[in-house]
Amino acid sequence: MPGSRLSEAEINELIRAYVKQAIEDAELYRATSKKRLNSDTVDEELDLIGSLKAEFRESLAYRDFGVVKPSVDSLLKENNIELDEESDEYRQLSHQMLKAQIFLSDIDKKQALGDYTYQDQDFLTPSPSQPGVSPQVQPSETLGKIVEAYWAENSGRWKQRSVVEFKVFKKSLLDFLKPDTQIHAITYETGRNYKESLKKKKNQGGHPLSDSRINNYLSFASTLFRWAKRQHLTELNPFEGLQIAGTKKRVDQLRDVFSKADLEKMFCTSNEYGKDAHIHAHNFWVPLLGLFTGMRLEEICQGYVSDIKLFDGVWCFDINDDRSDKSVKTEDRRLVPLHPVLVEELAFIKYVQSLPQDGRIFPSLKMINYRYGHNIGRWFADFKKRSGVEAPPGKKSFHSFRHTVTNYLKQNGVPVQMIAELVGHKAESITMERYGKRYEPKKLYEGAVVKIDYGLDLSHLKKSKYIPS
Repeated sequence: MPGSRLSEAEINELIRAYVKQAIEDAELYRATSKKRLNSDTVDEELDLIGSLKAEFRESLAYRDFGVVKPSVDSLLKENNIELDEESDEYRQLSHQMLKAQIFLSDIDKKQALGDYTYQDQDFLTPSPSQPGVSPQVQPSETLGKIVEAYWAENSGRWKQRSVVEFKVFKKSLLDFLKPDTQIHAITYETGRNYKESLKKKKNQGGHPLSDSRINNYLSFASTLFRWAKRQHLTELNPFEGLQIAGTKKRVDQLRDVFSKADLEKMFCTSNEYGKDAHIHAHNFWVPLLGLFTGMRLEEICQGYVSDIKLFDGVWCFDINDDRSDKSVKTEDRRLVPLHPVLVEELAFIKYVQSLPQDGRIFPSLKMINYRYGHNIGRWFADFKKRSGVEAPPGKKSFHSFRHTVTNYLKQNGVPVQMIAELVGHKAESITMERYGKRYEPKKLYEGAVVKIDYGLDLSHLKKSKYIPS
């Protein structure tokens, strides 16, 4: 069928048949193979399955369909179907093939471990009984009503900052599609048109939206329609796969670390630190806390006096969300031991103890757009430039302190798991994440924190007006 067009239901049926046959073929191979296995060969197979699954997941995240192109082309050939590789149908089939390969990786792992207790699982939404509009869809259901239902069910779990952002995305979507548009009338073409409209949209400064900002708008729309599909309100997600693909970068490439020369310019020779010319205490302390802890800007700025605690002889910054004006990224509550430079040389604990004990560490910082770090983040960007720290736009910011701490500890042989726990990164190993207990503050202090030594002479800071005598 040259130049064929496939509906979503037909694509799903092709993938279901592929998955079913793949499972049967794998079982038959294992049943008839004469190769004897042992614990080593099984471990090797499990490692391979894990690596393949990780590759499929990464490809799915980046919408890179090259890894499954041979499988997709073979499937089309077996079914006498020809699709233009640039068509939406081909991309959707490739998207579903990647999801199928991830699903099959889990089945392969079960089989490798001798577990054949699984049932025939359908990892896709069941096909509608008829092509076209799903029987559950009511033609009178409008986009406005669906947005209201989605908002009512989910907004209570969102952080306030997210609610503010999502209101912008919601208004944009409803302005473009109109609230009274029937849900089944919204097609893939509609999604593409919305994407094109976002490319022409301007921000408050009159500049075009960045690719990442456009992706935020599209992500909201796609999440909304995924929810609608789960509610059997539609069978299409016209916004799936529309996000603009960016250049693949490792996490450690997103921000540069501060060099020793950068740190000397900021903390030794700058007017602010070199001549004690800071206007506010938070300008003095917040960068130093970032330098010696790797904490996120908002984690520092939202802190209360009660968050500075002594555990087993080690002073720690307790990162939590025990108050309504505090939030923790990815729910990562943790204890961060404070470096001896902060505690012993600069008397940070005395500074904290001099404050009202029921108040915040930096009370002069006001919340703007649900962030206490808004103003000081902008101040730091200017301070960095005044100090002579040069870098391409976006490459060196306050967040670079996290990369500086992480890189220093990594280069000095500190275990990755210990570094991850200190700076609040997700555990790399699922085994460690599920069963590994957190390091005690004292072990984290001795194994990582005290090893941070940038070779800076900060003795002049002891005379600062912000350090209690």
